Amino acid sequence: MSPDVPDGSIVITPKEFYDGVRQDIADIKKGIEPLADTVRRVGRLESELAVLRQKLYVLVGAASVLGAASGAALGRALGG
Repeated sequence: MSPDVPDGSIVITPKEFYDGVRQDIADIKKGIEPLADTVRRVGRLESELAVLRQKLYVLVGAASVLGAASGAALGRALGG
């Protein structure tokens, strides 16, 4: 070893460091992929839920109108 490096020291070259960082980044990206897929799925489910919610609001509104009209008609028919 070089005289300024104590025995037992680990010497790492810039290339080895760079290669290690590249591998770490690749491992992180590989670990994130399933998470990204889950985020996309949740986004689709949120969109579908929004559509169902809108349909529910329309149905509830229609039921309210029908209930009010039926109540008014029944009230008139019973002489109210």
